[in-house]
Amino acid sequence: MGHLAIVNSATIQKISDSHPYISFGGKLKELPLKTISDLFADALAVRDGDYIFTWMINGGLSPGVGFDRFYIASGSVMFDPSDCYPIKVGVREGFKFDTAIPEEVALDIFRPNLLWNAIGKKSLGRGRSLSHQTLDEDNLLMSLLNSKNNLIAPHKILSNPVYNNAYIPITINNFRPIANNVVGSNATLSNVILSNIVWNKNNKFQYEKTLEAYICENIDKRQVGFCNLLGYPNHRIKWFGNYLPYGVAGKNIDLVCEIYSGNDSRILVIELKNDPVSYNGYRTIVDDQLIKYSQFIEEAFKSYRGDNVVVERIVLTHLPLHQLVPSQTQFRNTKWIGYNIDSNRGVVTFSRLL
Repeated sequence: MGHLAIVNSATIQKISDSHPYISFGGKLKELPLKTISDLFADALAVRDGDYIFTWMINGGLSPGVGFDRFYIASGSVMFDPSDCYPIKVGVREGFKFDTAIPEEVALDIFRPNLLWNAIGKKSLGRGRSLSHQTLDEDNLLMSLLNSKNNLIAPHKILSNPVYNNAYIPITINNFRPIANNVVGSNATLSNVILSNIVWNKNNKFQYEKTLEAYICENIDKRQVGFCNLLGYPNHRIKWFGNYLPYGVAGKNIDLVCEIYSGNDSRILVIELKNDPVSYNGYRTIVDDQLIKYSQFIEEAFKSYRGDNVVVERIVLTHLPLHQLVPSQTQFRNTKWIGYNIDSNRGVVTFSRLL
């Protein structure tokens, strides 16, 4: 899967063999732990071998903004509290084309195939330092770069990385029966002590964004068994992205995931709710959000793949307060997964509800 990293003429120079990391941060607001979860979710969606395209926003290119290089992720997501950009996404290779693609060319809205994630982020103010795009968009952006450079291959700019063993791995794994708010209202991201953060409150995550961060870290891990839960034991996750733009209206889709087995590919549109919801609440989520989101995602994927696109809807919430009864069946072919945290054992479990 691919990602877009916002850089400028200063920050792009810091990505090198001696510092093989793409760095970003953010300001903590009135809910600092929620903001930390939000930032960590973006970083934890990166996997070894992913493409990360840098998106220059000022200087360094002609005409000044656009795309001219990409990196191959190493799979490490680290934290350096001494840096003003403390979140570090490791890379193992880097490549640069001689000629850049201007932003207005890459984000052309009249092309049959669109970089719809980048266009959506641009329309929303492009505030996020790391966002995601589909494999189809990766191929399109790479094709645009190759065409702009007359098929002349890019040259390597990073090939012998030296990683920093002092950096701290980012993970959502500290759960306790009693959670104190260890991140003060005046905290900055750089002075946060990761080992002190408790990610749960009783049997739930502190915030929906924390649930999102946990899913981004663990969706393809055996302890979650995501494909098994959905009834696809032979499928594997091919690609996923969090917080993808729903058009240019300002809304975002929590998670989109592609799973596959042989020639069978399915696109999953997933809506997260940190709290328990009733059966009627589940139905409302489907009607008010997932139907529209899934139609949008279907059109986005069909623009690249034609009609051979299968989209499914998933609701993922905390376990409901009351057990479902036999008459409460699956609504509009939408699957429902519940989660729970055993804070004494420090374990997150998922189960299929419908």
